[in-house]
Amino acid sequence: MTPEKEKELVQAVQLLQKENNFLKEQLRKAQEIIKNLQKENKYLHSQLRKFLNENTPSSALPPYLKDELKEMTTEEHKEHEEGNTKSAKINPRNKRREYTRKELHTLEKCPYCNSPLRERKKRIKRVVIHLKLPEVENVLHESKTYYCEKCKKEISTHVPDTLPKSKFDLNISLLIILLYAIGTTQRKIKEFLGWFGVSMSDASVNNVIHRMQKYLGDKKYKELEEELKKSVSSGADETSHRYKGRTFWIWAVANAKSVFYRIEKDRRHCKAKKLPTGKIIICDGYRAYDGTKKKLQRCWAHLLRKARNPEYPFHSEEEIIQYKEFVEGLSNIYKKAKNTTERSIHIKDEFNRRLKEFLMKPRKEEKNLITLMNYILEYEGEWFTFLERKGVEPTNNRCERALRPMVVRRKVSQRNWSIDGLHGLEVIQSLYETCKLRNADFMSLIKNEVEANIHGSGKS
Repeated sequence: MTPEKEKELVQAVQLLQKENNFLKEQLRKAQEIIKNLQKENKYLHSQLRKFLNENTPSSALPPYLKDELKEMTTEEHKEHEEGNTKSAKINPRNKRREYTRKELHTLEKCPYCNSPLRERKKRIKRVVIHLKLPEVENVLHESKTYYCEKCKKEISTHVPDTLPKSKFDLNISLLIILLYAIGTTQRKIKEFLGWFGVSMSDASVNNVIHRMQKYLGDKKYKELEEELKKSVSSGADETSHRYKGRTFWIWAVANAKSVFYRIEKDRRHCKAKKLPTGKIIICDGYRAYDGTKKKLQRCWAHLLRKARNPEYPFHSEEEIIQYKEFVEGLSNIYKKAKNTTERSIHIKDEFNRRLKEFLMKPRKEEKNLITLMNYILEYEGEWFTFLERKGVEPTNNRCERALRPMVVRRKVSQRNWSIDGLHGLEVIQSLYETCKLRNADFMSLIKNEVEANIHGSGKS
């Protein structure tokens, strides 16, 4: 080899070494970027799981309402078709009460040219809903005093429609309780009443709420508790609540006609056992409900949300296809069970067998699939309890929706500062949400209970 050729080879090797070192550096930087991106992706995925997981309720119409809504719509459509007269399309806006009074509006001159008008037979009719705004008046009440020779006591007449020793009448107190029940803050209640000339401080609003809770008592609350204990089934769920900076827990029990709330320090088995649940409890995968020793129906909505939102990334197209087929097969089993009209233990056992056969089919090992299958097998025998008897729902959507107002309240007010306030919140919200389900008059219920307790105590 000539010296010139050798020199050229040395230069080529040196150039290749430089390129190799450059590529190694680029590879090192790329690997570092990939490592950081993987770390960031893992963090973002964990953050996303906080908002999109099996515990994230769907905003869609709950499955248990779809059939009822379909039947109602079909009946209304038939009634509309059977009518011979032309009528407006049936919708809630057209369902108004008959008018209570009639007004005739006339014109003498044209509003455009001020000329005399000739009256025609045609009349335009329109029913308008009018709102009468409340008027505030300050009334001086004088109560005569008497002396009872037998009791040796001075007695005065009771001022009607007021709380004892209160400067606000019962209507104002009832309005405050209603605004409180729908989640209005005490400051906003004060502002709202100020528009109508009722001047009070935040503390006064708080005092009225506490006094109304005191005179309301818990008679209706306990009656509601006993009703739920006798029910066939009820959903149960829980969410956190703050009391003086500490985490307490709101337990909710709900069925088609009732909602019950209880606030406890923790959410252990012993607390779940004391809940007024029915013979069958519809719940998520929380293990505290096992301590109730009652039949459990695990929530299919939680399971399907967990299935449709896999926690870990897939590594191949084959894994994705396999997982999709598994979720589709699981959904088909649930749909068939939900559409089954018959109810018996044999049907429940049959679907348990189908589910187990489906799970035992040979599949390629994959992390998301194993996690989902383990979740299903963990609650084996508790997925088709709703097939035993009628009136049991396959999902816990009803109770989750009943718990939603308390979640919104927690976001608005943040916390409670007294045990009495916690108990009052339990009672007021339980009665309010139950009245909504039963189309009952919440204001009348509160008024009757408060007046009965005031008169029973003999206070004025």
